Amino acid sequence: MPWYRTGEGSRFDLLFRDDLHRLVGRARPAKGRAPLFWHLGDKSLTTKMIYITAPDREAAVALARALVGERLVACANVLDGATSVYWWEGKVCEEAEAVLVCKTRGELVDTLIARVRELHSYACPCVVALPIEAGNPAYLDWIRTETGG
Repeated sequence: MPWYRTGEGSRFDLLFRDDLHRLVGRARPAKGRAPLFWHLGDKSLTTKMIYITAPDREAAVALARALVGERLVACANVLDGATSVYWWEGKVCEEAEAVLVCKTRGELVDTLIARVRELHSYACPCVVALPIEAGNPAYLDWIRTETGG
């Protein structure tokens, strides 16, 4: 790949090529050396961020405690003070809400969504899973460990 070379075997060439291979998942880091981040194309490494809204901080914290306690998520951040503007039953509504940002393994998403639907006070709760494409390897390992992976 000549487009990234600054001279065969140069320090820049070797560092950049190593990082490029990590990005596309073709190489693992040298033994004892942590990668900058993992490329998560491998299904066994799938990690998700779950976005959930709740009517208020207390409801969000209660939901967070249940999901963490049941090990459906490793962590849940409660962000209070959100304002949501949305369509509901033919009209535009505006409400104060709290947001939960949770981290979990991809294999748990369906179970997690079902559990949130059971626990949530809304008839149609917002629960969406977003892919985590890369991140601190130690943190991603911690998520997998804390959710039984």
